[in-house]
Amino acid sequence: MLPRVLRACGTAVPKVTGFKQQALRPLLCPVQQRCFSLSSAAKVAKDLQAEIGHEEEQYQQAKEIKKFLDSSSFKFKEKEGDVNMHLEREVGDKLVKVEWQLTSPFDPTADVEGDQEGGEEYEATDFCITIESKSGAGVSFYCSTQTGEDHRYVIGNVKSFATTEEKESVSSYNGPEFEDVDEKLQESFDEVLAEVGVNTELCDFIDAMALDKEQREYIRDSRENEILHGVRCNRCFPRQSRWEHLPVGTLDHPNVPERFRKLAPVFTNQDAAESFESLWHCGAKGHRPAKDLQAEIGHEEEQYQQAKEIKKFLDSSNFKFVETEGDVNMHLEREVGDKLVKVEWQLTSPFDPTADVEGDQEGGEEYEATDFCITLESKSGAGVSFYCSTQTGEDHRYVIGNVKSFATVEEKESVSSYNGPEFEDIDEKLQGSFDELLAEVGVNAELCDFIDAMALDKEQREYLRWLRNVKDIMEK
Repeated sequence: MLPRVLRACGTAVPKVTGFKQQALRPLLCPVQQRCFSLSSAAKVAKDLQAEIGHEEEQYQQAKEIKKFLDSSSFKFKEKEGDVNMHLEREVGDKLVKVEWQLTSPFDPTADVEGDQEGGEEYEATDFCITIESKSGAGVSFYCSTQTGEDHRYVIGNVKSFATTEEKESVSSYNGPEFEDVDEKLQESFDEVLAEVGVNTELCDFIDAMALDKEQREYIRDSRENEILHGVRCNRCFPRQSRWEHLPVGTLDHPNVPERFRKLAPVFTNQDAAESFESLWHCGAKGHRPAKDLQAEIGHEEEQYQQAKEIKKFLDSSNFKFVETEGDVNMHLEREVGDKLVKVEWQLTSPFDPTADVEGDQEGGEEYEATDFCITLESKSGAGVSFYCSTQTGEDHRYVIGNVKSFATVEEKESVSSYNGPEFEDIDEKLQGSFDELLAEVGVNAELCDFIDAMALDKEQREYLRWLRNVKDIMEK
């Protein structure tokens, strides 16, 4: 249901900026030195001056930017030199925040190539919409802009959080994929977003500002490089809102149908805020988010059944199972002699009820492996980690990817430490010894059955918790 990368990371990671910005960044002297003595530095400064002049001459602000800022109730915020930017507004007692980042600059060759290939390729912009109450609870929608007549954006997944800590945690449950949510609930969410101002004009602004920000940051970076090389620019932008005084350009995008635009009024008065509050609780066109959520909760509770492997393993094993509500991670642990044995893994996508029928037609249901890590650690902090995946088969219920050794906790957690060789490249006798060692500490078919079953069980329970949390937020 949820991509692994989204489970591992609940926060946005800055994108790499444009290729031109990197290509033009030379080896600079300290700021106080002001310029190089090398003759080549003067040439670099001259070329930078020419590039700055060219970029300033070519720069045009898309008309969508001024149009949106003049008519919208959103307040735009950005910082010079920061790739992140956001819009925010208050609707009733909720804070609505839309966050995104700059994108790579326009490729001057793309226009010609696009004409040859049937048009310029559209570059989507990822953005996150968060609706948060004053208590710190809220819902985040992870989206991407898109072209098309039906809808100007797509929702990837929806995350609920009860506290700021849960919102910012990298291991908290990021919610289900939007396409896997009940269709009525999808419609309710779409209407809620439309009521808070997520519409075609907002998406046009996000796309336009993502590119505009990249262009302005590129010019700013080039100007700073130029100054460091001893050349001053006589045509610098004013330090205040530079882009407000520049020519307005164009950036055309397909509009969504009228039925979607009608769902997204611009709030300018208290009546509009009250309209949102009404939708937040009841939904437009008769849709009721809380009611739809309750129906989905009832369905999931009725369908949920814990796999027999879970109770069987916990009743007979010496391992202790540890998990935290709202966290995608879980682990088993036990002591064997003076060693701590720890088995760690995460939840996986839930079982598709249609897969059984399709699988029978195609020769059987496709098995989804679960990645897990087994660590044997001494009290001194030294140990060995085995990175594995479950598998089907009679010979072995799991496969080992690689084996990492560490002398300290710091080395164990370091992202740049050596992860050891691939298991299949190790001497066969040593492979056999490792297999026997893992068997001795309790790594067997029953453990793998438990890992697979609990990975799915955890996903189902977290989805139920997500439904209840969103319902509580909707009803407040």
